[in-house]
Amino acid sequence: SLPAISRCCVLLARRSAAWIASAVEARTSAQALTKFFQTPGSQRSLDAFAQSRRKEKEINAEIVESLATQVMTMFEREDVEALAKALYKIPKTVEKIGERLLLAPEFLDGVDLSKPVAMLERATGILHVMVTAMRQGAPLSDMKRHNAELQRIEGDVDKIMTDLSRDLYRIKTDVGRALFL
Repeated sequence: SLPAISRCCVLLARRSAAWIASAVEARTSAQALTKFFQTPGSQRSLDAFAQSRRKEKEINAEIVESLATQVMTMFEREDVEALAKALYKIPKTVEKIGERLLLAPEFLDGVDLSKPVAMLERATGILHVMVTAMRQGAPLSDMKRHNAELQRIEGDVDKIMTDLSRDLYRIKTDVGRALFL
């Protein structure tokens, strides 16, 4: 989850430019999802998602390699691995969402996901700001403020998705659509 990522960021982001690159790829994948939703169905493609995930995979490998070759004095190895894994999950998850939308776009008829998609893009932007600021030695108060904003966004998205789930239970809907959403 985004707050878990931000907690790890507080501990680890000063370590390397790779963290910034990783946060950029998370944001790029969220932006690609926004563009995906804005593109007519027949013109949609997973290329941007796949490219972002490939870049993130390379960055992740660089981070993991640095664990083997550099002495970790300030950070625990497990924390570095957790952050790398958490940041990698963002582009991977976004790509999975795109795949589902290409497979069965009819299941989204009447469903507006523009708000949670915009919130994801906003959250990944905040992650990028956090990682960059922490690398530059930003004060803890700034990180706490950014973390609070991430938690607020996550709570807002949870409410939207809960409402969507509630609507699925209230109306007679086919099982495929319920599983899709």
